[in-house]
Amino acid sequence: MVEDFILKKRKLLADSIIKHRKSKNFTQKMLAEKIGVDQNCIAQIENSQADVDLRLIFKICEALDISEYDLFNYN
Repeated sequence: MVEDFILKKRKLLADSIIKHRKSKNFTQKMLAEKIGVDQNCIAQIENSQADVDLRLIFKICEALDISEYDLFNYN
């Protein structure tokens, strides 16, 4: 039950990152370079295979020029 909740939230976050990344015409590699991680890290996040810590969330938001609210606004 808790695992299902976590998986759903990971998927929502992944979809939001993909949406915002594509709206900026960034590739996974471009985003990874901007935030100082490997492209595989972005791929894992976007495939809902990795947890994301707060520091990385802040870096992603900064790189995409969006607020944390925008990232977590799943509408």
